[in-house]
Amino acid sequence: MCSANSKVGKTQITDFIFVYWAYKFCKEHGIPIKIFYFSLEQDKKTKMIQAFSYLLNVEHGIRLSPKDLRSTEVALSQEILDKITEFRAYFDEFEEAVTYIEDVKNPYGIYKTVRTYCESNGTTYYKEIGENKYFDYYKANNEDEYVISITDHASLLTPENGKDLRSAMGDMSKYNILLRNNFGVSPVLVQQQASAQESLDNFKMNKLIPSFSGLADCKDTQRDIDLAIGLFTPHRHEIKKYAGYDIKKLKDNIRFMTIMGGREGGFGEIAPLYFDGAVNIFKEMPLPNDMAQIEQVYNHISKFRNIGN
Repeated sequence: MCSANSKVGKTQITDFIFVYWAYKFCKEHGIPIKIFYFSLEQDKKTKMIQAFSYLLNVEHGIRLSPKDLRSTEVALSQEILDKITEFRAYFDEFEEAVTYIEDVKNPYGIYKTVRTYCESNGTTYYKEIGENKYFDYYKANNEDEYVISITDHASLLTPENGKDLRSAMGDMSKYNILLRNNFGVSPVLVQQQASAQESLDNFKMNKLIPSFSGLADCKDTQRDIDLAIGLFTPHRHEIKKYAGYDIKKLKDNIRFMTIMGGREGGFGEIAPLYFDGAVNIFKEMPLPNDMAQIEQVYNHISKFRNIGN
């Protein structure tokens, strides 16, 4: 699970970890990977432009946001267009591995889409008890393949059979268990924090960091996950200093990723991350007392905005 309040970066951290880096790692090590990305909020074109923006920055150091790439204000130069053309073969392979789906929004439809892929690329064995047949086990044709299913985000699921949103989110979580336990899929559920998580009372009590108690619309999903990470931005709350970092200077370029919970421990651990939302980049921050490294971060940020004091 990835969770944060609205507009903090829960989709971006999901894309960075479970799409861009997962694909990069598997591609470099010859590991087959298939990612089903159920984008309930953004269309495929938007997701692909975001991927272009990320790749241009990683491969060529070119910082162009998705808005810049759409040429809404300034036309792209021929140099940039040539760079994009160079990535044609890369993105042909990327689109074979990553499938963005925008028209399947109900829990069973998501489950069926991923299950159908698994059954088409493996064998499902059943056991018979009396006249009934029950799932026994599944064997993939290529047991090295990673299959990842991402649902972004849970509060936008379409309820089924007259149920409400809370039931739909609970159903999605249960279907994810079946995909994980029966077919070896790695499901990722993006779930928003409730707006009350950023209330004045929570601010006064220093409880702004994402938590299970702060999950929006359905808290039952926490029971089914193996690992939950949350994302927090102090700049949003006009906090001047946080965990030793100068938020007045870093502003929106820092996020704090926390372990909300997991079956193997780690609860409460926090990783400070440099964040550039324009190109979807996350990178671990140096320690706050390592002034030489911190100055390098400031110098990098000053290339595209005024640091100030």
